[in-house]
Amino acid sequence: MDADTSVDVLGSLCISMLSESLKLYLNTWDKIIGTRCGAQLSAEFRNQGFIAGFKTCFGHYLRLDWDECPSDFAILEQIVLARNDAQHASRIDEMRPTLSDKWKQKHPRPIFISDYERDIFSENDSEVTWNDPCLIVSRENLETAIGQVNLLAEWLEPKLHDFKHRPR
Repeated sequence: MDADTSVDVLGSLCISMLSESLKLYLNTWDKIIGTRCGAQLSAEFRNQGFIAGFKTCFGHYLRLDWDECPSDFAILEQIVLARNDAQHASRIDEMRPTLSDKWKQKHPRPIFISDYERDIFSENDSEVTWNDPCLIVSRENLETAIGQVNLLAEWLEPKLHDFKHRPR
């Protein structure tokens, strides 16, 4: 049981670091290219989160077609939700953080849950009730999340460089 708890804590730490690294990456590019996304779209950032905020801002300034981006934005959003739930537990009597209600509306089939809970969700699509599934960051879903962040960066990086060097 102690080993499982240690793995869960480590997974939560890793997903938190990944979320913060993604945020730092986007914020750094925002400064470099001078778009000031957070200041210009503060309501969007506050209400929809930094993924949606940067997607809107960079989409506008860099004239991006996000449909061409190979990264899965549902997973990117779940990285941030997982970080938030890992850092801001809802119950003091549980060692494992649970998924907050924010997941229900946006991602009814979350990636960061146990295989057992994932099976319940897939077998009973319409009948499943949301009973505070535990946040589980496994090696596999962490690698998937890292892969999606890398896909975003690889796709976005040349576009950011081009924008930086574009005459204004």
